[in-house]
Amino acid sequence: MFLSIKACKPKQEEPRINLGVHTDLNVHIEGFLERIPQHEHIPIIHALLFLSETNLDPDFYEGKTVQDIRQVTYSDEQKYKLNNSTVTEVLDQAQKLFNQTLQKRMEDLKRRKQQLTVVEQELLTQRQEEEMLYRIEATDIRYEYRKVPPNVSVSITFTLKNGSIKEIEGFDYSVQFEEKSTGRHFEKLQRNESFTPAIPVGGQRSFHITVSNCPKLPNVAMEQYPQYFKPLFMIENAYMLDGSPFRRPLNRSLNAKRIKLRQEVEEWETVLGKAKERRRFSFWAILSQASSKE
Repeated sequence: MFLSIKACKPKQEEPRINLGVHTDLNVHIEGFLERIPQHEHIPIIHALLFLSETNLDPDFYEGKTVQDIRQVTYSDEQKYKLNNSTVTEVLDQAQKLFNQTLQKRMEDLKRRKQQLTVVEQELLTQRQEEEMLYRIEATDIRYEYRKVPPNVSVSITFTLKNGSIKEIEGFDYSVQFEEKSTGRHFEKLQRNESFTPAIPVGGQRSFHITVSNCPKLPNVAMEQYPQYFKPLFMIENAYMLDGSPFRRPLNRSLNAKRIKLRQEVEEWETVLGKAKERRRFSFWAILSQASSKE
C-alpha cells in the first residue's frame, strides 16, 4: 500500500516595507509598490504622504504619485513605524493618525472660535465706550486770545453736557492750534479737569479754562490771531464717580487680531468640513470598497 503525498504550495508572504540595512525609505517604498496590486498604489501613496504631511484637505492629494513620495523626508520614528509594515498596516497607521489629527484640529478650531468671540466682545466694548464718550459734548465753545508775556494765552469757555448714563466728576481735554494758511498743526496740549459735585445724567455745567500753547506771531495784534489760527478743542475722556474712565486705552491690535482669527476659522471650517468626508481620501475609500465586495 502506497501513500501519495501531495506537495503543499507554500503560502505567499504578504509584501512588507523592509528597510533591511538601508535607511533610504523612499527606495524601499518604490520596491514595495512593485510587489502590491496596482489598485493599492494610490491609497498607499496617499497614506504615506499623510503620515508625513498630516494634511487634512483631500484636494491636496489629488494627482499625487510616487514622484511626490520621493520629495518626502521621514523622521527616524516614522521610519521605525513603517519598517516591516504591510499594506493593511500602512493604511491603519494613516487612518489612526488621521483620526488623531482631525480631533486635534477640531479642538484647535474650537479654541480659535473662543478667542474670536473674546476679541469681538472687546471690540464691541470699545465701540460702546466710544459711543458713551460721544454723548459727553462740549458746546457753545468760545475762544479769547490774551497776551500774557512771554506767552500768548487763550481762554476757552464752553458748556459740558452729560448725555451719558453715568455721572461725571472729571474729564481729559486737548487743545491744538492749526495754522489756517498751511493746515500745519502745532504741539497738542493735554490736561485733566476734576470737579465736585459731579455732573448728573442729563445735566450740564459751564467751564472756563486757559491754555498757553498758542504759537506767537511777532507784530500781530491779539484781535488778529483768529485770522491766523484755528483752535481745536476736544474732550478726550471722562471719569465716573469711582474714578474709572469712560474709555479705556484703545487696543489697536484687536482689529488685526480679529481679521487673522476670522481667516483661520473660515479656512479650518472649510478643511475640516472636507476632512469629515473620509471617502474623499483614498486610504479610507479602499476600505469601503473592500467591504462592499465582501
